[in-house]
Amino acid sequence: MDRSYTASSPTDLARALLLAQGPSVVCVGLLLLPAAGPLGSFLGLDGGLIMAITGAIFVLFGGGLFWRGLRPVLRLEAHEVSVPGATKHREVTRELIGGSTSESEAGSAQQRLTQELMTELVPFADFIGAELVFAAPERVEGRLAWSPERSNANGVLPGGALVALADTMGGVCALLNLPPGATTSTIETKTNFFGALRDNHVETVSRPLHLGPSIIVVQTDLFDAGGRSVAQTTQTQTVLGGSRG
Repeated sequence: MDRSYTASSPTDLARALLLAQGPSVVCVGLLLLPAAGPLGSFLGLDGGLIMAITGAIFVLFGGGLFWRGLRPVLRLEAHEVSVPGATKHREVTRELIGGSTSESEAGSAQQRLTQELMTELVPFADFIGAELVFAAPERVEGRLAWSPERSNANGVLPGGALVALADTMGGVCALLNLPPGATTSTIETKTNFFGALRDNHVETVSRPLHLGPSIIVVQTDLFDAGGRSVAQTTQTQTVLGGSRG
């Protein structure tokens, strides 16, 4: 299978230009270096210092252009994790990571989960302001900022907001553990509240407790910015469709 990188879209073409421009800028800087010394002396400045500064500027700028074009080729996008099986959203995912997958590969290709893709899959996450901090099948971390608009009459982040955040991140954890082609839905949830949150943000850590062929159970712990436990949610997710082996 051909793994060569080709500029098959305007985005790919832009990346190819960045890859080409980076070394070109560095070369131009090297060609201009001999003239930098005499120019500095003419202006009454240290010629060696001017040469060093000029070279550093061109090398850093050219290297930055080259790296910016190279990152998508190497798939080094931030906050990306593998999602087994979620082929239903592969078109959206390919746009986010800038890659391409043939139809013959589509069934087995692993997807990437980003903040943008999470809000595509779960628009409610964007509505409540949930942030995806880290995601892997064994652990999902999230965050929700406190704000006056998200507080009750006592200035506290409401319990409903905590439950919504926990359900969202727990659902993401379940999603990462689904068999190929399956979807999931919450069928039961229970939350214990331990403290109030009046400032900063709440952080969540979701872990799977049980991964069955038809049921996934996820536990989500919620903490304030200082690490104090605020609440704990345990939710049950049903596995809908897919290949369950």
